[in-house]
Amino acid sequence: MIKIRKIEAKTKDRLLFRGENLEFNDGYKYILTGKNGSGKTTFLNSLINESKLVDIDFTNSSDTIYQIQNSYFFKNIPKDNFKILSIDIKNVEDDMKTLGIDNLIERNIESLSGGERQKFIFLRSLYRAKETLILDEPFSQMDLKSKQKANNILDNWLKKSSKRMIIMVTHDDISLNTYDYHYKIEDKLIKEVL
Repeated sequence: MIKIRKIEAKTKDRLLFRGENLEFNDGYKYILTGKNGSGKTTFLNSLINESKLVDIDFTNSSDTIYQIQNSYFFKNIPKDNFKILSIDIKNVEDDMKTLGIDNLIERNIESLSGGERQKFIFLRSLYRAKETLILDEPFSQMDLKSKQKANNILDNWLKKSSKRMIIMVTHDDISLNTYDYHYKIEDKLIKEVL
């Protein structure tokens, strides 16, 4: 669970956003939207205490994995990206098949498309996460069919434990994703869309 009593994000000369009494509970999937530059990534960074622009009064009682927008992808082959984090590749095989990348696991990383890399990075984050998974535009380079499949994989992960939670930024049409709650940064406020 993440409870935010008060949050304010500002640069030297302007307010990005503010908000009060925001709550993110275990067992749910949250979508965060807003225009470019509104502060979505800054907000995500604040949830792991990584933003110097934000004054936040909050509690975060969860074990959190955060996949940033342009996550680093270890060199050599995709398999190395799981090995180095002690993720058993056998556990990931079904989801790799679902996303159509199971035949690419031993391929040189330089030969992969942006969407293929993003699928591996998404699965790497998913299989590291135990409780809270924070994702910053995890499907942005995937085609529509892959986005839908990745969204289903994400939903299945959430259902496996009542202690899990997902907070995800997206620029896609939100109707392409399933979610329980929608938060939006608009007019310098972060608020739930009812």
